[in-house]
Amino acid sequence: MITRYTSSFDETIAYTEICFQVHLTANTVTAITIPGARSEKFILTFGCSSNSSIFMGYNVVPTLPAADTADTQDKVEFVVPGWQRYAIGEDVISFITADTVDYLSVSVRSIPN
Repeated sequence: MITRYTSSFDETIAYTEICFQVHLTANTVTAITIPGARSEKFILTFGCSSNSSIFMGYNVVPTLPAADTADTQDKVEFVVPGWQRYAIGEDVISFITADTVDYLSVSVRSIPN
């Protein structure tokens, strides 16, 4: 069972039953699949250190920008601690870092329909 998203208390939310712990290594894409059906909605909360350098792709494979360039890539964003995004069941979220090692957590909570 996936914990439902609620904010009953000021700026607090319940612990989640589904939380991905992701170990990233340099220049290697790691993907997770959001559990549930396409009809289910979820809020994802990302946890990482403030000095992490992680790019996330939403149903796309992210790439790292080349040195001294300003690349554009649809549905790819830089992950920051405490960041939240919306997803639906079966979405694939992919991550990449230039760091030797990076760690990331992704907490998954259902949103009432």
